[in-house]
Amino acid sequence: FDPPHSAAAALAATSQQHFRSNVVARLVVRASPNMNVIRTSRSSSGRTPFYNRSSLPVHGRLAVLKGSRAPTRSLAVAAFPTSTVKKSRTTNLPRQIILLRHGRSLGNEDESLFANLADWKIPLSEEGRLQARKAGGIMQRMIGDDPVMFYVSPYVRTKQTYDELQHHVTSDVLFTREEPRLREQDFGNFQDTELIQKAKKERVDFGRFFYRFPDGESGADVFDRVSAFCGTFIQDCDQLARPDATAVFVTHGI
Repeated sequence: FDPPHSAAAALAATSQQHFRSNVVARLVVRASPNMNVIRTSRSSSGRTPFYNRSSLPVHGRLAVLKGSRAPTRSLAVAAFPTSTVKKSRTTNLPRQIILLRHGRSLGNEDESLFANLADWKIPLSEEGRLQARKAGGIMQRMIGDDPVMFYVSPYVRTKQTYDELQHHVTSDVLFTREEPRLREQDFGNFQDTELIQKAKKERVDFGRFFYRFPDGESGADVFDRVSAFCGTFIQDCDQLARPDATAVFVTHGI
């Protein structure tokens, strides 16, 4: 992973790493402050999928599908992991997937909070709540009349984002799952600001993807747990979803 990018996009990366399928996603990046949304949809292309790191959304920006005529430099194609089950059984893959980063948090405004407050407890700022509510309107226009299934990181800021989204959701909700494997990358427990900044500089020399923070995770660790989640997602699609559904992941940037 080359910095910066969306943690949620690890889902597309793991799909490319482990699976081959003719169900592909096209992601196009467009700038908008402090929120990340990726919409993926089906394609009948039979080409071998690839993962284009340069096309992943910048931290704190909005990425919305605009169609296959986007500039090449803004295009990514990724497969979804259908090969974990027999093809004949996998009939309920969602029509599209929306990946949503939480709104602006108090930790984004003051990083010293992480020294005394657990990362998972950091809430949204007032601006972040407004961003999340606005994103809900965009999301509902994407969903249309589709039934929807939600996967939400258990962190306070992602659950608050989910709550704000609900002001605009008019579709039938098939289910909502709190999914810890979609949580923020772990940078350690109570985080000393100076030590974290030093570690981030060291990460540049070591390599962003493989650098593991003291008492925390590397990008590779995040990749591994999201890879494990893909199997659960496919099982849910097989057992609970519908082929006209939209899946929404409320998660983090990295």
